[in-house]
Amino acid sequence: MLKVLVNFLTAARDGMRRRWVLTLFFLVSILAYSTAGFMYFELPRQPNLTWLDALWWSVVTTTTVGFGDYTPQTISGRVFVGFPTMLLGVSILGYLLSTVASSILESKIRELKGMKQITFTDHIVICRYNSLGNILKLINEIKRDDATCDAHIVLIDDRLDELPDELQAQGVSFVKGDPSREPILQKANFSQARSVIIPAIEDDLANSDHKNLAIVLTVERIRPDSYTVVECVNPENEVIFARAGCN
Repeated sequence: MLKVLVNFLTAARDGMRRRWVLTLFFLVSILAYSTAGFMYFELPRQPNLTWLDALWWSVVTTTTVGFGDYTPQTISGRVFVGFPTMLLGVSILGYLLSTVASSILESKIRELKGMKQITFTDHIVICRYNSLGNILKLINEIKRDDATCDAHIVLIDDRLDELPDELQAQGVSFVKGDPSREPILQKANFSQARSVIIPAIEDDLANSDHKNLAIVLTVERIRPDSYTVVECVNPENEVIFARAGCN
């Protein structure tokens, strides 16, 4: 199933890239045709025309602005250049704008679903989403500290489907996945992070320390100098976390 999903996303990405190339090709072709055609038919009637004037008319007509400072005055120019430029220009421009809008929307959806690669540096990684209230409380504590108030926050969780609106308002980024897995940590750009915070698992306190230890071991193996903070449920396990490299 995972392989099918990966193949689908790869095909969709390649298809989007081809759509962009074809759209830009047709747009450039229309501009080139209308510019050359305008000069061919209108230069005898308007001897002061330049190629820059023709290109300006082509862009203005294609974008449906229509200033009217330059217009085709010959019948041939209107029929063979003006009409095609107006009709095809509107079609290509509309398609281009819809493609841009869909790309922006897709990028936003991928970001909210935790599917995008994080490029921030010197950020703080929080490994796990327990509840909205506790996460907001943790973020507020981070923001109140002068040493971390300007740090970007990246949340990693494998059970959260979409980043809540409240966390979006706080500027939090989201990566979906198991924080004990190295590829997920790398997706959160952990190697460039300032520190890692690992809260306890509120709905499974009996196994919280065990599962958090797996995250700590992965974090410390990838980056031994990482500043790692973990919420320890059983005080007897504190020495184990310290030996694993927790600060």
